[in-house]
Amino acid sequence: MKKAWLQRTAAALLAAVLGLCLAACGGSSAPPAATAAPDAGSAADTPESSGTRTGLGIYTGCSTDGLSGKATSTAAGVLLDADGRILRCVIDAAENEVAANPDGTLALPPAAGTKWEQGENYGMREASSIDREWYEQAQAFCAYIEGMTAAEVAAVETQNGKPSDPDLAAGCTMRITPLVLAVERACENAASRGAGKNDTLHLGIVSAVTGTDAIDDADGLVTVASTFALLTLNTEEVITSAVLDEVEPAFSVDTTGSVTEPGSAVRSKLAQGEAYGMREASSIGREWYEQSEGFCRLLTGKTVSELRGIPSNGADADLASVCTINITAFLASAVKAVDSAA
Repeated sequence: MKKAWLQRTAAALLAAVLGLCLAACGGSSAPPAATAAPDAGSAADTPESSGTRTGLGIYTGCSTDGLSGKATSTAAGVLLDADGRILRCVIDAAENEVAANPDGTLALPPAAGTKWEQGENYGMREASSIDREWYEQAQAFCAYIEGMTAAEVAAVETQNGKPSDPDLAAGCTMRITPLVLAVERACENAASRGAGKNDTLHLGIVSAVTGTDAIDDADGLVTVASTFALLTLNTEEVITSAVLDEVEPAFSVDTTGSVTEPGSAVRSKLAQGEAYGMREASSIGREWYEQSEGFCRLLTGKTVSELRGIPSNGADADLASVCTINITAFLASAVKAVDSAA
């Protein structure tokens, strides 16, 4: 127990140092890559020998208040060892607002940057009892749970959703329930996809808010679409594994401008599986999750420079054979992911 406490304390201190460095630079445009410790193993480690698994998990919560609403999708990426323990973790969140006018027409703000991308502008520091921004607290949480299993993460003690453990509370005092749920889902979804235990872990998110006004005989609809790319890279900047997922929470708007949140829990497209309903409309007879997986297989083995060279118009014949949906957001989130290195 004492050893585990010392490990967590060391991780929290490391997170504090990293957080101070980031704060001095005004924050970060994206989550830093989660990297291996110097003694994590040799460069010759392979997925087959190390049993590493890559996983992405998303938890979406929605709220409304009269003429406005908000969708917050918290995403966690994990790299697990053969025993299901977290080698590395990275977390970010897409938080986008929707709004309407009293006549039912939409007043949509542009899609916001993620909480990591907002950096010092997110505004948590002044309200924080430990003088830390959201990105610093997320980083401290990731450092704290490294070495844990999903069950151990789920068992992290909280009070009113905030950490009770003083070791964690030293670096993170915000509500961690969405972070815990996203990590649990990431661990559940983790699979052997080609990553080695020394690879870095990268997360990229892009969002778009679209909608239609309410009219006399029909409510309006506002959709917040967020695409999430989780990639692992080896020392040669080759993509060793990839996962892509999306969420599309939809709000309704009536002719008085009242905004109503989605009527059921928001599930990602990968989580919906066959229920998403793309297969019948697909020219290649493939569901959304199959096309996403096909895109990820195409990415795996490519260098970062080759990723940047993939045409977004679907002109790549190899890609067209496995994925015919619009890949603009896929590519944008993947590029944002590889640009997230510290």
